[in-house]
Amino acid sequence: MTITPHLKEAIGCLGTIKRDTEWIWIDQICINQEDDLERAVQVGMMKDIYASCKGTIIWSGTHVSGIETVPPLVERFSIFYAEDMNPDGTRKRSRYTRAEYEGLKLPPAHDTSWAALNNILCRPWFVRSWVIQETALSKHLPRIFCGTKELSWQSFVFATLWILDISYEFTPLSRTPANVPALRSLKFFNELLTFGLPWDLTTLLNKSIQSKASEPRDRVYSLLALTNEFGETGNLPLALRADYQKPVEAILRDVTRHIISTTKSLRILTLIRYTPDWNSLPSWVIDFSANAEWFRISYFSWDPHSDKGHSLIEISNDAAGGHPVVIDDSLSEHVLGLQGLQIDIIEGICEVMKQNELSSFNLSIWMAWQNACERLSSRYKSIEAIARAFMVTLTADWSLSDSQRVSDLPLVYFWHFLLDICNEISTASELRDAVDAERAHIRDLISAETEKTDDENPFSLHLDAAHERRLFFSKDLAYIGLGPKVVQQNDVICVLFGGATPFILRPSGDKYRFVGECYVFELMTGEAIQDWKSGKHTLNEFQIY
Repeated sequence: MTITPHLKEAIGCLGTIKRDTEWIWIDQICINQEDDLERAVQVGMMKDIYASCKGTIIWSGTHVSGIETVPPLVERFSIFYAEDMNPDGTRKRSRYTRAEYEGLKLPPAHDTSWAALNNILCRPWFVRSWVIQETALSKHLPRIFCGTKELSWQSFVFATLWILDISYEFTPLSRTPANVPALRSLKFFNELLTFGLPWDLTTLLNKSIQSKASEPRDRVYSLLALTNEFGETGNLPLALRADYQKPVEAILRDVTRHIISTTKSLRILTLIRYTPDWNSLPSWVIDFSANAEWFRISYFSWDPHSDKGHSLIEISNDAAGGHPVVIDDSLSEHVLGLQGLQIDIIEGICEVMKQNELSSFNLSIWMAWQNACERLSSRYKSIEAIARAFMVTLTADWSLSDSQRVSDLPLVYFWHFLLDICNEISTASELRDAVDAERAHIRDLISAETEKTDDENPFSLHLDAAHERRLFFSKDLAYIGLGPKVVQQNDVICVLFGGATPFILRPSGDKYRFVGECYVFELMTGEAIQDWKSGKHTLNEFQIY
């Protein structure tokens, strides 16, 4: 039998590990990777295979220099994580301040332990699709090894939660963004082990958005054993049954349609966070093999009322007012017919926002603000109302805590943010007068505010939703929104039944292309549905291909 050099080295290390059983099941050996029919059968057996094993061993890769320094560092992080938790499971803080972090007296950035930990987190094991079920189906906590060195799974996971959730930006790890997918994967693994099974398939696909698989079909098949999709007979629906001879395009199409039809929701369409390739797939079909962005508009939380497995719901947004999906099943399999409301046409768009621009008070944000002041004046009669719409839209009204959102912040935070922009942007001769006038005006607005600001501006810390997106303005109703970077003038803003957010469609003859979800101020909580019921909008059917 021919095996990869990586597997050869893994077997050599595994042979030295103390364990309770003589036999080890390794998929690359136990499944004929060249036989599509056998692979399909084995997919349906994975749950039983893991249920009958005594435990799971994770070999992350070869020995790394300085590995002996990692366990003490990880253990400290794990302790910090435990100390930061309240008895009810909530955190004492949303994130560290720099002063709090520096007070922890952690090793300096050049210390070997940071480099060794980063080396482990950048390894491909953590983002492979199949390892999700390997972890979740384990009878006991997995054992994780680097070479022959074992790391405590519990400490390792708690440490990564502490890093990812409240301290990442201050650690030396932040210099290597390639470690973020591993941190997010470990958080996901912890949720799977903590909450148990089954899970809703849409939630699993959402949580594994950045997982990798050399076989694109496996982005779906690798999750099936964890889902609630098995019927009373123990069989999967036809659309989800493993078939490695079925064209990838047909699998992606059938899975997307199955999820929309069975959930009566368009939640799955929030996964379109990539530049679409409409030549390969219908625009509404989720390409699970695409390099999707993590950043999303909606804020998700666990559904306490779900009786079909653990499921995430968009708790803050309900653009369709709870109205379920209405699908036209008479159309071609390549066309998705949905009912909804056409709200307005996009007339003005701003530049695409980049992460470094959002954190550096870039000129493009100031220009977008100037654009908003001009275009929104017909809808909002005061500068404060325009500022509120701009502030909330730029952040997609992101959650600051369990009880506070950006829309709850006093405007003084936004004025300070805008003042920082004026102080930082280039004051070229053609802009100097305008910037100086804006700065003076903002200072007057700040002096009129009575709220005391914190040392750190919570508004400026929650701009992730704007990353790789554009602000836009609608033509007739002067809405402001935040949409995909591929949005164009004359695209259509719609509220589709079953959608938590509005969506952007692109007219193409008598049909439409699906562009993506968007945040539109004053359209996020069912306002359009109320207008429709009062006769202000008409019902439409959108044929999306």
